[in-house]
Amino acid sequence: MPTLGERIKHLRELKGFSQKELSEKTNLTIVQLSRYETNHRKPDPDALCRLVTVLGTSADYLIGLTSNPIQNLNEQMSFTWIIPYTESF
Repeated sequence: MPTLGERIKHLRELKGFSQKELSEKTNLTIVQLSRYETNHRKPDPDALCRLVTVLGTSADYLIGLTSNPIQNLNEQMSFTWIIPYTESF
């Protein structure tokens, strides 16, 4: 199974970003990004959120809970919340 760093690097390359470009888009340093990609460090929750947003994936994919890199919230929803309408006067 690919590591978190391998998944970050793979998606970065699929998007056509250099490390410099991804670091600028995520407001991370190139050193931080390099350490994530080589598995020398793990991103904190804030950095993980920024990576997920820019790479268009889910945190579940990056940390290895799913093998599907595509973020599709509609497919992940298994139920619908129904909120009753109440009129107050």
